[in-house]
Amino acid sequence: MVSVIQSPSVFEYKELYAQYPLTIQCRCTHIAIKCQQFISQLQPTYHEICSSVFISSEWREVLRHIAQIISGYAFGEDYRNNIAFQFEVVSILCNLSLTSFEQTDFFTRQVLSPTEFQVQTDTLFNQFKNTIADDFMQTLELILLINEGNQLATCSSRSIDSIQYYF
Repeated sequence: MVSVIQSPSVFEYKELYAQYPLTIQCRCTHIAIKCQQFISQLQPTYHEICSSVFISSEWREVLRHIAQIISGYAFGEDYRNNIAFQFEVVSILCNLSLTSFEQTDFFTRQVLSPTEFQVQTDTLFNQFKNTIADDFMQTLELILLINEGNQLATCSSRSIDSIQYYF
């Protein structure tokens, strides 16, 4: 005998699964869902830098303020003129990992048992952890190549003056 229940609630599905764990079938109406929609209790563990004050907007504001103070009397290039921008890049990279995971798609054609769901989400998370480091290295290598190839001038660099001089 086959019973069809259209769009059961989570509660109904759990009750039916408890009664018929081996025979229940429930096809999903959407086979892909963003992880952020069902993993609401994610407690990420960040690298020490990513969980420090050094990536906060307040820290970058302090650095910008210091750069403004020293810009009038600093001789040559002083790293403090540009350091706020570098901390901003670090902040973006730190935030990118969580955003990337939240935007990852979870695919399944059938509603999964709680055990299967846990196994698949653990697998998905482990795959993400294994690939995110490589993704960041590729991003950093791209930034280095762009800087090396184009010799980009930073917004507070004195080289901007010399570039504008030739135009």
